[in-house]
Amino acid sequence: MPAVGLAQGSAEEAASLAQLETCRELCLDENFSALALQLQSLRKSPLTPLHAFLADLLTLYPGVLREKLSNTLLLQRATAQLENPIAVESALAQAWVWELMQSLQIAVNLYHPALHSTAMAAEAYARCGRDKDVASMRASRCRIMMLCEMYPAVVQLSDTILADRAHLSAARLCQVMSNGASSRYFLALEAGVPLGAQAWEAALLLHQECLQLAQRAGLTKLLFYSNANIAILSALLGRHESVQRHLQALEQIPFVNSHTPWPYWARLCEALLLCQSAQSERGWIALLRLAQDLAEMNTELHADHLPVQEAVLSMIVLIGRQAGRFEAALLASELHLSLQQRQRRVLSKQLGESVDDVLALPQLQSQNRELTAHGEQLENSLQQRNSELRNALDNLQAEAKVRLAAEVALQQAHDELEHKVKVRTAELEQAMSLVMRQEKQLALGRMVVGIAHEMNTPLGNARMAASTIYEQCQQLIADLQAANLRRSELLTSLESLAQCGSIVDRSLVRASDLVQRFKALAIGQHTETSVEFDVVALINQLVASWQTRLAIERVHLELQMPEHLCVIAYPNALFQVLDQLFENSLAHAFLNAEHGRISLDIQVQEEQLTIQLRDNGCGISDANLPHVFEPFFTTQMGQSGAGLGLSIVSSLVCDLMGGRVQIESKPALGTLIRLNFPVQHLTRLT
Repeated sequence: MPAVGLAQGSAEEAASLAQLETCRELCLDENFSALALQLQSLRKSPLTPLHAFLADLLTLYPGVLREKLSNTLLLQRATAQLENPIAVESALAQAWVWELMQSLQIAVNLYHPALHSTAMAAEAYARCGRDKDVASMRASRCRIMMLCEMYPAVVQLSDTILADRAHLSAARLCQVMSNGASSRYFLALEAGVPLGAQAWEAALLLHQECLQLAQRAGLTKLLFYSNANIAILSALLGRHESVQRHLQALEQIPFVNSHTPWPYWARLCEALLLCQSAQSERGWIALLRLAQDLAEMNTELHADHLPVQEAVLSMIVLIGRQAGRFEAALLASELHLSLQQRQRRVLSKQLGESVDDVLALPQLQSQNRELTAHGEQLENSLQQRNSELRNALDNLQAEAKVRLAAEVALQQAHDELEHKVKVRTAELEQAMSLVMRQEKQLALGRMVVGIAHEMNTPLGNARMAASTIYEQCQQLIADLQAANLRRSELLTSLESLAQCGSIVDRSLVRASDLVQRFKALAIGQHTETSVEFDVVALINQLVASWQTRLAIERVHLELQMPEHLCVIAYPNALFQVLDQLFENSLAHAFLNAEHGRISLDIQVQEEQLTIQLRDNGCGISDANLPHVFEPFFTTQMGQSGAGLGLSIVSSLVCDLMGGRVQIESKPALGTLIRLNFPVQHLTRLT
C-alpha cells in the first residue's frame, strides 16, 4: 500500500527522519564534511527499513563515498533503486530516488533526463503532501533550464516562483533569483546595448535582492557570486561607485582567496568602466589585452576560467559593434564560437559515455547535442522529448526486468546442473570404488595363486624327500633289529638319505628365498639409509658380475655414462633394481634372438638421476603391458621366476627412493625402462 504522507511513528523514528532530512539538505548543498558526521551519528541509532533505505540513498550523492566511483556508475545504482520494494511501496522513498537521479544526471550533463526526474520527484512529493519539497523541485527545474540555455523560459518560470515564494528556503530563493538574473543578462547580450540595458537593470535588481537574502542567511558562497555579478552589471551600466563598493566587499570574503579566476573578473570590470568613460580607448585596449591573456592560458587545465573568457569575448563583440570596431568584434565572435564548439565537443564526448553506460540509447546523444546548440528550440519540443525519455526509461526498466529474470533462470539452471554433477560424481566415485575393490580382489587372487604355486613346488619336494627319509629310517631300524643288514645295503640307504636331505635343504632354501622376495614387496622392509656413492662404480661392479651370463647368452652391452658420478642415494636398492632388470631382460627378452643388445644410459638434470635400460628383444604385448608391475604376474608360470621382479623394482624405486618407473614396449621392437629418482648434493667428475 503506497504511503501518502509522512509515517506517524515513535519519537525515535521522527528524530531519525528529521536527521535524514538534515543529511539530505547537506547533500543538496554539497556540504560533505558536515554530512559525514551526521551519517556516522545516524547509523548508531536503530533505523526502520524505510529510514535505512533513505540513508543508503544519501551515500550515492556525488562526492559522498570515499571510494572513487564515476557519476555514471552512481546513476546506474540509483536507477536500480526504483525497483526496490521499499521504493515501490513508499512515495517518500520514490521522491528521494528521483531527486538523487536528478542530481546525478546534472553531474553527467544529462539535462533532458534530469528534467524528467525533477518532474517525477515533484509528483511524488506532492503525493506525500510536502509542499516545501514540491517548490524546491520547481527551483531545481529552473536551474536545469538555465543549464539548457532556455533563457526566456527561465525568466518566466523564475518570476512565477518568486511570486509565490512562501515554501522556498533562503538557499533555493537565492538560486531562483540568480538563475532569473543570469537569464536576463544573456538575453541582453543578444539584444545589444540600447535594448539590453533594461534587462541588465532588472538583472541587477534581482542580484541585489539575492545579496541581501544571502547576507541575512549567512550564505557565504552566494555572497561571493552576488557581489561579483553586481560588480559586472554595474560596470556594464557605467556605475563606478557601485563597482568599487562591491569589489571591496568581495575582498572581505574568504572564498575569494581560493577562487583563482577572480583577478580576471576584476580586470573585466575595470575595463568595462573605462569603456563607459572618457577613457574608452584605454578601456578597449585593456579589454583586448585581457582577452589575449586568457587565450594564452590552457583552458583544458583551467576549466574554471572558461566563463570569464566567454564574458570577455562577448563584451568585445558587444562594445566593438557599438563603437564601429567591426574587425575586432568579428574576430572575437569567431573565437567565442570556436570556444563554444570546443565545449560542445567535450560535452558531446561526456554525453556519449554517459548514454552508453546508463541508457544505451544512441539518439539521446543527438538530443543532448541539439540541446546545447539549439537551446530555445528545445523549449518547443520539451513535452514531446519528455514522453520519449519516459518511454525509453520504461523500455530500459522492462529490459532490466527481463535480464533479471534471465539471470534467475540461469542461476536455477546452474544449480540444477551442479546438483546433477554432484550426483553423477558420487555415482562415479561409487563405481570407481567398486572397480578398485574388484581390482584389489583380482590382484589379491592372482598373488595368492602365485604364492601357492611358487611355494607348493619347494614344499612338495621337501615333503616328498622327508617322507622318503622317514621310510628309509624305518627300514634301517627294522633291518638292524633283524640283524640281517649288510654293508652294501647300509651304504645304499645312507646315500639315499643324503640325497633326500639335499633335496630338503634346496627346497627350504628356495622357500626361504621366496619369503624374502615377498617381504621385499612391503615398503616397511626397505630400511636402507641414503649414503654417498659412485653410481658409475656400482654399475661397473654389477656389469662385471653379469659378464659370464652375457657372453653365454651372446648379448652385447652398451654403456653411456661418465667416468664418475657421485651422489647421495640408496646404493643397495639401486644395485638390486639394476640386477633385477638385467635378470628380467636376459630371462625374457632374448628367447629366440641370436644377437641381443642391451644399452644403459645415465643422465643427470636438476638433481634428478635418470637411468634408461633398453633392449632389442621380443617386447611386451599391449595386453600384458599394464600388468607387468603386479606381483606374481608372469607369462611363464612354473617355468622361470615368480613374477616378482618388476614388482620389487617398482616398490624400491617409488617407495624407498622417491622416484618413478616408466616402461615402453612394443612386440618385436624391444623394451625401454626409464628410472627417475632424486639425488642430493650431486657432484659430477670427469
